[in-house]
This record gives sequence, C-alpha cells and structure tokens, in this order.
Amino acid sequence: MKASKRSTALLAIFISGIFWYLSFDLALHAWWATWIAPMPVLYLSLRVSGWQAFGAAFVSCLAGWCSWIPYLLTILPLPVILLVVILFSLPMALVVALSRRIILKHVFPPLAALFVYPVLLTTAEFLQFLLSRDGTFGSIAYTQCNFLPIIQIASITGILGITFMVSFVPSAIVLVVHYHRQGRVVRNLVLMGIFPTAAVLTYGLLRLRESRPSECTKVGLAAISMSTYKNVYDTSREEQLHLTRLYLSEVDSLAGKGARVILLPEKCIPVSDATEASIQELFSDRSRHLGITIIVGFTRIYKGHMECQARVFSSNGDQVLNYRKVNLFEGEVLDGFKAGKEPGFYDRQGVRTGVAICKDMDYQRYMILYGKMGASVLYVPAWDFDRDGWLHARMAMMRAVENGFVLVRNAQQGRLIISDDRGSVLAEASSEKSKHASVTGEVCTKAGGLTLYSRWGDWFGWLNLFLAVAQIVMLSHWLRKASSTSAPRPGVSGISRK
Repeated sequence: MKASKRSTALLAIFISGIFWYLSFDLALHAWWATWIAPMPVLYLSLRVSGWQAFGAAFVSCLAGWCSWIPYLLTILPLPVILLVVILFSLPMALVVALSRRIILKHVFPPLAALFVYPVLLTTAEFLQFLLSRDGTFGSIAYTQCNFLPIIQIASITGILGITFMVSFVPSAIVLVVHYHRQGRVVRNLVLMGIFPTAAVLTYGLLRLRESRPSECTKVGLAAISMSTYKNVYDTSREEQLHLTRLYLSEVDSLAGKGARVILLPEKCIPVSDATEASIQELFSDRSRHLGITIIVGFTRIYKGHMECQARVFSSNGDQVLNYRKVNLFEGEVLDGFKAGKEPGFYDRQGVRTGVAICKDMDYQRYMILYGKMGASVLYVPAWDFDRDGWLHARMAMMRAVENGFVLVRNAQQGRLIISDDRGSVLAEASSEKSKHASVTGEVCTKAGGLTLYSRWGDWFGWLNLFLAVAQIVMLSHWLRKASSTSAPRPGVSGISRK
C-alpha cells in the first residue's frame, strides 16, 4: 500500500475507532456516534483488499469495545477481558469484509446493495442472541436507548430493527458516495436510503404521541448502602434480621410518601431455614398494616444450594408470589444457585403484573413470554456492578418497549428506574458506588393488545438470516460462474495444440 493510501486508511480506522468508542462508552451514551462510526471503514473497504478491509474493521471496532475494559475489570480477569473484546469485534470485521466482496463483485444491483451490510450485521447479532449464554448483551441497538423515535421500531421487530437501521443509514450514505464517484446516477439510491429511515422515524414519533393511560399507582424503590452488608450470603440470624429491619424502615419511609407498591432490590436480604418464618411474617405484617404491596428480593439459602427469589406480599398480608430467577449469570451458578423454571405473575386490582429478576431481562426469547401472557407492568429486583448501571437499566427498558409493558426496576449498585412502554424514563435514581438511593414515581397502566413483536417474535431476525444466506449463495454462484468463464478452454489457452 502506498504511503498516501496508508495514511488514508489509518485516518479512516482512527475516525471509526473514535466514534465506536463514543458509542460503546458506558458513561457518555452518545447515540448519534453509532450512526457515524461504520462509515469511514465501510468506505475504505471498497478501496482496499479483503484482508485489509477485515483488519481495518476489526481494529476500529476493537478500539470501541476497549471503552468497556474498566467495567469488565470489575468482574473478569484480564485474559478473559481480552478474549471478550476480541470476540465482540470479530463479527463486525467479518461482516465488513463479506459486504465488500458482495458489493464489489456486483452480485446485486446498486439498489439492493444498500441492504447487504445491514442484513449481514443484523444476522450476526441474531445468531449471537440465539447462541450466546449472555443473550442480547453487547448489541449495538442498546446505544440508541436515548433516541426514543428510533427505538419504537422494537415494538415490531425487536431490537434487531434498531440494529438494522443504524447500519442501513451508514451503508446508504457510503454507497451513494461510492456509486456517484463511479459516475452513476444515484437519485434512486438516495430515495431508497431516505424512505425506510423516514418511515421508521415517523412511526416512532407517532407512537410517542399516543395518549397515555390515566389509571396510575404511586410506587417506591429503595436500596440501602452496600457498606451495611458484611456478607451478602450471611447465614447469621442476627444479620439477616438486621437487614430486614433496615429495609422495613425504607418501606415505612416510601409508604409515608404515598407509595402503594414498593420494590426492593435483588438479594437484598439473605434468608435461611432459621429465619424464613420470622422474616416472612415481618413483611406480611408490614404490608397488611400499611395496606401496600411489597416486592422484595431474597437470597434463599438452602442446604446444598441457593435460590434468587422475589417474594410479593399483597396489601392484605398474603404472599401471592414467590418467583425464582430463571436466567442465572455464571457467577451465580458457580456460587451454587439453582434456576427457576417459569415466569412470575400476580394480579393487583385487575392489573396483570409480572415479576422477573435482573439477568432475566437480557433474554428476548424469555421476556416475550411476559408480553404474550399480557403483562401490563413488570417489577424487576436487580443487582448490577456500578459501571454498568445505565446499560443494564436500558437493556431492561428495551424489553418493555418490545413487549408493551411499564418497567419498574430496582438495582443494588445500579439504577432505580421507572419507565413506560415507550422507553421514556419517568423517574430514576442511582445506587452506583454502593450508595443509598430511593425514588418514587407514578406507574400508569392500560389494558392493551400485544405488540407485534410479542405476537410474531423473532420474525425479523429470521428474515435477515434468510436474506443473508441468499446473499452468500448468490455470491458463491457468481464466483463459480466467473471461475468457469475465465478458465482456459482447450485450444484457447494461448498455447497452441499440436
């Protein structure tokens, strides 16, 4: 590569890397950067070799994921972190290299070529969702959680529709420039780029303007300081009852502010055989005395294993639900936790109400069950890792947009958040850096139909997978055809036969 081309390539990688870093950074939340990040390397890929395109895309995406290293250092050893950021970067590199080959071989006409990169990238994410133990964690769709008009498409397609759009627009811009430099008329390309984008944004704006329900309930959330805990799995009767009293004090305070439903964090109280009856009675008496519903996260310590539970105590003091966390993260499995098997529901004043716990919210295919079963509001006790508080709260919010329910999520070392079914934050507080936090807000619910995503599930992912396979098949067919037409025929090889 000549010096001038090398400088151009390095500049493209640098610019893409900077914008990917801004996109993925857990503190900046720069949604707009995601729309810019792929463009320099996509444009470069059409002017360099396949391996160079792969390398440029890999390095720029790797630079972006490096913004996660401070967060990952709090939960993983360094060798595993390096593996994680490499694995997160490889799909982008493969997609860019394959897109380049399909476009430059003219397998498709220019109008269809606009869709090559977004289809392949959306398919790569869909396969990750299907195969990864961490569900949708790492999707670029989550970078858009603050851009409310675009995330409304998730109610139809799931978050893959967001991934498609944030890759379609850069692809359209790059290819319009590419074909224009070749002297082609690009008016139809411009229109093709504008129409889907305008349609998605218009749908989002209209959905955001829909009337909101008038039936509201005040809810309260609280998390005590982590400095209070000696051991989150403490088996001491005195310590378990001490934590119970501290949280009951928070319940009293929130009820005094008018909260009728109070949500406490995941694993906020360890409970053993010796204390279960006492602690359950304390929460039952308090909910009955105050006439409120209390949802509290227990670490239920049994002989030989533990369970992550969410108990619901109704306003008459009855325990109406004991939900067991279904999707455990690796650390919980290693600590001896056992998973639950089914979603959790109860009815409050005729409102179908769901309960899930923390990691459950990372999995579309599990959370869609709550949508299909008619949840109007979902309460989620959770426990985050300080730096990922914003991200995990927004991942949960996207399940609410996909399935059409209100979200109330209380995370120890994370965010206490109330959001509606459009992804609008109604109330928020932070318990990051292990500090005490509390917040109250209104939960307004309505009886409505299922979202299209709740009805149809992963139809958009399967559609993109079908189109991606079709692209690869057509590329293979083109390459075989080109190889057969360019192969020397007897007597035409340039060497005369005797």
